[in-house]
Amino acid sequence: MDAALQTMIDNMPVKTRQSLSRWLDILKKRDFAKHSGATNWPAEIRA
Repeated sequence: MDAALQTMIDNMPVKTRQSLSRWLDILKKRDFAKHSGATNWPAEIRA
């Protein structure tokens, strides 16, 4: 795994208060018609 990617994964709990596995669970429970829905959704809920 790329060092930058590992750093992002390691920092997720600090930056988002959720682990990568928790984010994956959250995303699996939502039904996004397109990939853009999953990538835009976090920005929408923060606004």
